[in-house]
Formats: sequence, structure tokens, C-alpha cells
Amino acid sequence: MRGPRTLGRLIAFAISLASAILLNAQPRANQSPIHISSDLVYLPVTVTDQKGNIVARLTEEDFRVVEGGQIDNVTFFGDQNLPVTVGLLVDHSGSMASKLAEVAAASEAFADSSNPQDQLFVVNFNEVVSLKLPGGVSFTSDPGALRAAVSATRAEGETALYDAIIQALNHLTLSQEKRTALIVVTDGGDTASHHSFQQALELAEQSAAQVYCVGIYDSNDPDAKPGLLRKLAKATGGTAYFPENTLQVASEMKAIAAELREEYVLGFVPRKAKQKPGWRALHVTVSSPGRGKLAVRTRSGYKYIADAIPPDNGRPR
Repeated sequence: MRGPRTLGRLIAFAISLASAILLNAQPRANQSPIHISSDLVYLPVTVTDQKGNIVARLTEEDFRVVEGGQIDNVTFFGDQNLPVTVGLLVDHSGSMASKLAEVAAASEAFADSSNPQDQLFVVNFNEVVSLKLPGGVSFTSDPGALRAAVSATRAEGETALYDAIIQALNHLTLSQEKRTALIVVTDGGDTASHHSFQQALELAEQSAAQVYCVGIYDSNDPDAKPGLLRKLAKATGGTAYFPENTLQVASEMKAIAAELREEYVLGFVPRKAKQKPGWRALHVTVSSPGRGKLAVRTRSGYKYIADAIPPDNGRPR
């Protein structure tokens, strides 16, 4: 007959084994949902003049947020150069082998052009998606570390673009910044994801992140789908770029960094009467005397989920 001490050890072992089984049964990180809190919605906003130049020194009174035909009061206003968390997603499929050196250099140039307080991370993907930063940290502001992370994976295999977007969006939830963005650098369409483009798009719409895309496409590539990159960028308030060659990637990345530094952030609380699940279209206008006609680019709306639970860090997603 076993004594009390032996029996206690067996019970402890059984509890440990059951805990391990339960942990392994949990959804993988790239499958968990991203929610926007109904308490406060943040909108990153880029304003340009008729020549396409970014407009600075606007005030809260210059903006109007229209939802469902009615104006919502702006309760948070952040002017330009607020810190942002940015995920750099880099295609490492076999066709990228001759392009990775230029992309790694462009990544470093992006970090050099960013706000020193920005938080950056890298997602490398072929048919496998991996978060890469030296030392296993979640974010960095070191340009050299960003370049090293991009270079840490060989270019081989196929392309799981949509899986990479979903995993990167989940990683953004670790950030406490009010502004978040993804930059996707790819030379082809998706050939290996377990998720669909629609799933990636819906998660992007549910997040607060802007998505910028840099498509280095071969005109003869049958897998290339530039229209999907444009759709993803437009829905989230980002932009899609299609440089003619890899030598132009650095200039496009610098342009994205400059735009992120010059954005405004508007925050508003949706009306309680509208608290029903579903997509809510938004329209932002800006008017400043003496500046002429101004153009606004931001998210086309947000998706409210009824059972959204605010994260521990208190920042709406």
C-alpha cells in the first residue's frame, strides 16, 4: 500500500500532466481573435494637400469623424510623430533569394528613418512563419537588429502570406502604443497558407493596425495578386506600393516611415445606441482655413464585436 507521501506525488504528477494537456489543446497564437473595444476607437489619419504633400500643424478642431451620418466627438487627439509599433513581414520564399540583401538593407533604412521610440519586430515567412529578433525579445528599436532578423532565415520554399499577416496581427496585441502598423514585403501571391485572404482581411479590420504593402512582382508571375494587397491596404488606411525593382524598396520604406511620423491620431467613443455587432463605416473630413482642399486617408471603418474584452494593458484593439 502506498503511503501519503507517495500518493501526494502521484496526485501532483496527475495535475501537472492534465495542465500540460490543456495548454497544448489551446488555440495556436495565429488563430486567436483580435477585438476592438467599443469604449474607444483610434483612427490613424494622413492628411495631404492638392500636391500630395503631407499637411502638418492641424488641430483637433479641424477634424470631423462621421459615423452613420452623425458626427462623433473626438475625445483623443494625438498630433504628429507619436510612437508606433510596426511589424515588418518579409517574404522568404525561394524566389526572394536574390532580393533579400536589398530588402534587409531597406529594413535598416526604415528603422533609421523612424521615431527612435518606435517598437519594431520582424516576421519572416515562406511556408513557415517565424518571429525573428535577436535574443528573443518582442520588439526592438535597433536598426542593425532589424536587418539581422531579416537575414536570419534562408529564402526557400513557398509563400504563406496570409498566415504571416494573422500571426503578426496577434503579435501587435503585445504593444501598448495607440498606433500599430504592418509592412508586408513580398514578390508573389500566397501558395501555402492554412488561412484564407478573407480571414486575414477580417482580422486586419478588427484590429487597429494599418497595413502597408510593398509588392516586388515579376510581371510574368501567375501567382501575383496585387489587387489583394491594394484591398488590404485600403481597408486599413495604409498604402500599397509596387516598385519596379528591389533597388527602389528602400525609398518606398523610407516613404512609409515618413508617413507614419506625420500621421494624426483621433480617438472617439461610439454612441451607446449603436452598440450592435458588425461593421461600422466611418468618414473623416478635415478643413483648415487658408490651406485649400485637403485629402484624408484613414480606415474605412471598424468591426465591433459584442463580446469584446479589453486587454490587460487597457488599450483598445
